[in-house]
Amino acid sequence: MAMFRAGNFDANTTDAAIIQKAGDDLVAMREATNPKVDILAYQELSSGNRDINFTWSGDLFTALQYLPEGVSPEVLGFWYPEKTVAKNDFMCIAKGAKAPVLAHQLINFLTDTDNALLNREYVGYQPALESITVDLLISTGTIPESLIDALVTPEKYDAGLAQVSLEPTTDALWLEQWTRFTAG
Repeated sequence: MAMFRAGNFDANTTDAAIIQKAGDDLVAMREATNPKVDILAYQELSSGNRDINFTWSGDLFTALQYLPEGVSPEVLGFWYPEKTVAKNDFMCIAKGAKAPVLAHQLINFLTDTDNALLNREYVGYQPALESITVDLLISTGTIPESLIDALVTPEKYDAGLAQVSLEPTTDALWLEQWTRFTAG
């Protein structure tokens, strides 16, 4: 977030100076705003305990389940930046799996459109299936039109920035800055 604000869009940078600057910017933001750093956006936004939150779109969709009775989903909104990281979860079967056929059956079950939609209702996150389109999610009432910007389209995914595993030395630089930010 801090790097993107500064115009650096390489989420995989190994440049120690850029990583240090991102840490400095996060610390400055912490001192100016006293942000909450947790994984409770879906509860805190819907209960009115937060006015703004930096979160994954799936957490915002989960917030719909936590809105107080009678509160319209229109109170929630989402801004999708032009340049951002786009991610999705993957399912894989380990080479030495003890029950590979069962594992395949589970993946087949979870990637069935109806089952994927049901799972999305529970976890909040949009399944990365071509059969589950923005139009489908809006037309079925699964996602309110006020949150259409939070839906990931194939175009958004294609334009998204990749975030990959880092070498241990680079990962340690990132962790040092994150620890500096969260320790304060």
